[in-house]
Order: sequence, then C-alpha cells, then structure tokens
Amino acid sequence: MLDQDQGARGTARNSSPSASTRSVISARFEQFEKRQSELWWITRLVLFLLALAVLLRSRKRPVVTGGEALIGAAGEAVFWQGGEGRVRVKGEIWLARADAPLAAGTHVKVLDRDGLVLRVQPL
Repeated sequence: MLDQDQGARGTARNSSPSASTRSVISARFEQFEKRQSELWWITRLVLFLLALAVLLRSRKRPVVTGGEALIGAAGEAVFWQGGEGRVRVKGEIWLARADAPLAAGTHVKVLDRDGLVLRVQPL
C-alpha cells in the first residue's frame, strides 16, 4: 500500500510543474521571444539592404529605350548620297548625316541625334 501512495504522489507531482520549473520555462520563453525579435529585425535589415543594392545596380545600367539608346549604336548604311543618306539602326531606317561620304553597306556608329536625323561615322 505504501508503494501505491508513492506512485500516486509521483504521478501528481509530474502532472503539475513546480514553481521553479515554471520560472525556468518562463525564462526560456522570454529568451526565445528576444531571439525571435532580434532575428525579425536582422531579416528586415537584410531585405532592405538587398533591395537597396538592386536599386543602385539598376541605376548604373545604360539606357535601353528612347533617343539616348541610339547613341553609340551600330548600324549599316542602306543608301548614301553626298553627306547624307539612310542607315539601318536597331532594325529601323533613319535619315543620317556624316562628315565623309559613305557607300551603301558601310558599317556605321551613331554619334548624335537631332530630332529624326542621326549623325554617324564609319566604323
């Protein structure tokens, strides 16, 4: 009978934690919450820095649209007479002027754009 009482008390003791056990669990939970909060801020900081790096890298890229994209582009003279003619640049035919006369089929580089007229030089 004594063994049965000890077994019953042992079971009762295991089912409800003591005050010291509760304080240990509470302290560990607080440590967990603190670490979780620190990780949350670190994650936010890393994501912010990643977004900033992507933004700064995109600003260094050359312009790929508009009139500025034509500057420096390569093309080919389609028709040329005297100081001006037509060139094909990026699949479009443009009116162009050059300092020297060019022959049809000459590869050219765009130096400048004035409205719809390109200034080119031979490559």
